Amino acid sequence: MYRILLIENSHTQRFALYQTLQAAGYDPVECQDYWQAINLLRVSKAHEWHSIVLGWVENEPELLGLLQIALDAPAWSQVPLVVLTDEPSTELEDWLPTHPRSCRLDQAQHAELLDHLSWLQQNPEPGRQSTEVDEEPGRSNGVNVLLLGGHDSTRYEEILRSARYSVSIAANVNVALETLSHQKFDILMVDYLVLSSDAGRGFIQDIQSNAEFRRLRSVVMISAYDDKAVQESLELGAVECVFKTETDKLFLARIDALARLLVLQKTSETERHRFEAIIGSVGEGVYGVDIQGDITFLNPAGRRMLGFQHSDQYVGKPAMQTIHVQDSKRRDDADVADELTNAYLSGAEMDHWETLFVRSNGRKINVVCTVAPLRVNGVRQGSVVAFRDITDRKRMERRLIWQATRDPLTDLYNRRFFERALSREVSKINNNPTARSALLYIDFDQFKYLNDTAGHDAGDKLLLEASQRLKECVRTSDDVARLGGDEFAVILRDVTQEEAMYIAEHLRNILQEVAFVSEEISFKLGISTGIAMIEANMQDKDVLANADIACGIAKRKGRNQSYLYSHESTSDKEMMSEEIAWSSRLSKALESEGFMLEYQPILPINEVDFDNLPSEPNRLWADFSHLPDHYEVLVRLEDGGDDVVSPSAFLPMAERFNLIQHIDLWVVKEASRALKKLLEQGRLVSFSVNLSGTTLNSSAILNEIEKELKASDLPPASLVFEITETSAIEKMDVARNFIESMRRQGWRFALDDFGTGFSSFSQLKHLPVDIVKIDGQFVKDMFHDPIDRAIVIAINEIAHSLGMETVAEYVENAETLQLLAECGVDSAQGYYVCEPMVSVDERVDNVSEMKRLTSRGLN
Repeated sequence: MYRILLIENSHTQRFALYQTLQAAGYDPVECQDYWQAINLLRVSKAHEWHSIVLGWVENEPELLGLLQIALDAPAWSQVPLVVLTDEPSTELEDWLPTHPRSCRLDQAQHAELLDHLSWLQQNPEPGRQSTEVDEEPGRSNGVNVLLLGGHDSTRYEEILRSARYSVSIAANVNVALETLSHQKFDILMVDYLVLSSDAGRGFIQDIQSNAEFRRLRSVVMISAYDDKAVQESLELGAVECVFKTETDKLFLARIDALARLLVLQKTSETERHRFEAIIGSVGEGVYGVDIQGDITFLNPAGRRMLGFQHSDQYVGKPAMQTIHVQDSKRRDDADVADELTNAYLSGAEMDHWETLFVRSNGRKINVVCTVAPLRVNGVRQGSVVAFRDITDRKRMERRLIWQATRDPLTDLYNRRFFERALSREVSKINNNPTARSALLYIDFDQFKYLNDTAGHDAGDKLLLEASQRLKECVRTSDDVARLGGDEFAVILRDVTQEEAMYIAEHLRNILQEVAFVSEEISFKLGISTGIAMIEANMQDKDVLANADIACGIAKRKGRNQSYLYSHESTSDKEMMSEEIAWSSRLSKALESEGFMLEYQPILPINEVDFDNLPSEPNRLWADFSHLPDHYEVLVRLEDGGDDVVSPSAFLPMAERFNLIQHIDLWVVKEASRALKKLLEQGRLVSFSVNLSGTTLNSSAILNEIEKELKASDLPPASLVFEITETSAIEKMDVARNFIESMRRQGWRFALDDFGTGFSSFSQLKHLPVDIVKIDGQFVKDMFHDPIDRAIVIAINEIAHSLGMETVAEYVENAETLQLLAECGVDSAQGYYVCEPMVSVDERVDNVSEMKRLTSRGLN
């Protein structure tokens, strides 16, 4: 035992110091005044004490002088001494240096006390025998430590090894499990970052539940003190948390404290049970019972929790009738046994048993208990119970459960609850094939229009009213959930197809009464509902997919109607399944870098030698390797092997499933990296990248694009943003604001596919762009169609009159290029100049290399 002589006149200070030392694994012996300490020193041997903690006060100078004389004896002067005082003292400053293993601390420095005790114990006076140092736990008692995760593992390994602990390091949870299966450890130190993963939490929970590791104590290493991190760590079973901001000495002192506890546990298996129960009760309620279950004692913390004033209220009385809320009463079942009473009678251990206790005033509290048998000389005398009031925690858990299962806006069930409820309902139907239930998948028609025109407050108001109507119209046996946005689901239990359709139509008619009316807008709610029956041999994902398909069909049939999914409707299912598959495929491509970039050159027409034009397409670009490069960046979807998917196949699906803006952001990021690399090589190069209308309407994505450009440190002249004309004109103010903001920073903009939108010429002067790209449908046939040629000439002249450059797309032959030069168009892009290339890492200067890089042939 590591005994500390605690000499402190103040009852309050003595109690606090006692708790601190005992919690650290020491065995403090209290002296309440100097006279008692003097007498104890006279009858004790110095080697019996590990250290002395002395509270210094000078209001009893005679007794203090006698105590100093006793401590000045040669044997006692070698015992580590920590003096606590708040008052400066000349006498203390003169006396303390005579004790080489001593230090002074302020009374409030209880945390530093452990650090200094550990340091004094590890640094004996030069003449002291080294065997006394080796008595420190971890040095000669074989305390083994396993470090798991974190870049600080090497630091802690060095600290622990320097203190002669046996240390192993595991890089991940799998290595840790393998190591634990072959070697015994006393302490497991886990980096908190490991616990933030599912694998890490599962690992620590498995360790806590495995009886093989019941003696293994977990310590969590946290970057800095954080209530949430500490609470999570303790709830996962950690016995201690250390913080990386602590000094090495304090860290080692805390591990030493834990090691002392482990040494005690190894020394005596009988004492282990009693010691665990008591050490776990610091600041908690503790009571004892005899082998009949009658209460023998209750500590002050326990009396406060249970509201007892006098010992005659509980001593000698059965715990079962006095403080237990019997399990049979809690569960309305007289045959249910009281588990705590069973533990008292059998001598069983219980760990983290949650139950209810009743206070003296009759109020119930939630508690968590640890029960350990109490043995004296090998004979069981009863049990010791440590308990903690967790009423506030349970209340918070109930609140968190509510929050975890409810939608915060509407108070309906959320998607998480819905998915579990649907899974349970599907399982019930599979176990009872004669039962029938249904799922309604409800989507509000054109709800985005209300949000865009009247604002989200108006949309939220309508959602709240519609949600209230839904709750009022369904049965108590049914579940209503908001899945997100304007999507809702209803699980109808024990209904036929006809009943499900009737309820769906009834809900639709009721919800049609919901409207938003203001001076600027009037919006009446319409809903499209997909109905899917829940039948035997189905999975929950099948039911949800069927309801979603039915809802999509209801929308395509004209909206504001209900549609019952039918297994015979194969064509509809195939169409919806294909669209859903596209959504999944595009999402996975974003997550796993499934997209790639290609580059199509844009050639200045005034650089072309029209007397020496090649007769075949995809050759001309090789003749201009001396010019600065400008490419349009094109996105492709990889299709396995060397195959790629054309944008015309996947971009409409990306628009439909609201993924296009994420693809745009990916393209900007990848193009910026490629462009920066080329510029750093000294290449004279610039790129054009496309931005969709959805991206222009997303302030979050636009902010991400601006952040990416700032981080890339690209010169603004090196990048042009191409905006499709129709997308820009849909929200002219949004497009103009974004373009103007970016142009002020030096970035340039091109209006893509110009000529396809309504009132294009009148709108052109209002769009602050630098370049107009003439739509290819006018360019490719202009050599044969005089109307197309006139349109190209008109677009070019108007653009030039506004100070804008022009680029012609879909240039597929030499005749078209010649005609564009005659019309005065500035640049050309198309298969005649060069097909899209898979790489521009090197500037090609010969036809064979160019053809090798343009083998994909997509546009």
